Amino acid sequence: MARDYYDVLGIQRGASDREIKRAYRKLVKKLHPDRNGDDPECLARFKEVSEAYEVLGDPERRPLYDQFGSTDVGAQSFSFDFDGAVGGVNAGFQMNFEEIFGGRRKRARRKKRDTTLSVQVGMIDALKGCEQKVSYQSESGRTGTVRVTIPPGSKSGDNIRVRNGGAPGQRGDGDLRVTVEVVPHPNLRWEGEAVVMDLPLTCLEAYRGARVSVDAPGGTIRVKIPPGSRTGQKLRLREKGPMRRGKRVDLMLRLCVELPTGSDEAVAKALEAVEAAYCECPRKKLPNLGD
Repeated sequence: MARDYYDVLGIQRGASDREIKRAYRKLVKKLHPDRNGDDPECLARFKEVSEAYEVLGDPERRPLYDQFGSTDVGAQSFSFDFDGAVGGVNAGFQMNFEEIFGGRRKRARRKKRDTTLSVQVGMIDALKGCEQKVSYQSESGRTGTVRVTIPPGSKSGDNIRVRNGGAPGQRGDGDLRVTVEVVPHPNLRWEGEAVVMDLPLTCLEAYRGARVSVDAPGGTIRVKIPPGSRTGQKLRLREKGPMRRGKRVDLMLRLCVELPTGSDEAVAKALEAVEAAYCECPRKKLPNLGD
């Protein structure tokens, strides 16, 4: 029958996690093959101490060991692999020893496991900021649901980190890393660090100029449309866009001159008068790409 793991580490059953780790580090430094060469007694104790810590240092395995005892848990549930007599430890234990002797690497198996996923958000919701309920499944098959706050002014590709929102791990819950995917909008888009919004105008508003109302993120504003405006022209409104990372960005208005819809003889007659006002065909300015 295997020795009691608490006896192996020289600690009481009620020892804290810190006391367990301290006892383990002390014994490993003393018994490590790099310090004792081929001494079979030290190597056997070294394996025994490592096996004990593998169970007692694990917040999931320790309660099982305390409940079922050393024979069932220690002999049946866990296996350990030591390849070679001198310094013969597998990659997992090697990383742990580097941590003990001052190294920066840690065993990957004992790290918190982060969960990564993407979430689709409508353009308006992304500009205003919103909350999304996200369901996920980790690589280990565990599932969960968490509410993710989408900050105002979010763009596609932005990353949001929810601490301890991911899958449970041996050292606590991992983080949830969410990549934002903004669903395209027909009249809104990002252009650099400014938001571009299409602004429809009537023919008369574009020709004479006008003042029109626009619902901006900060509230309704009045915008002056210069006379002779054309489709595709842009008006930049400084710091009238949404908040992004604590700062209000610019709002760009792309002017779009629209014709009346439907079939109306009076409208057709009015447009014929407009047609007669052209001094030359507007397509005359196009470059000649022919032979």
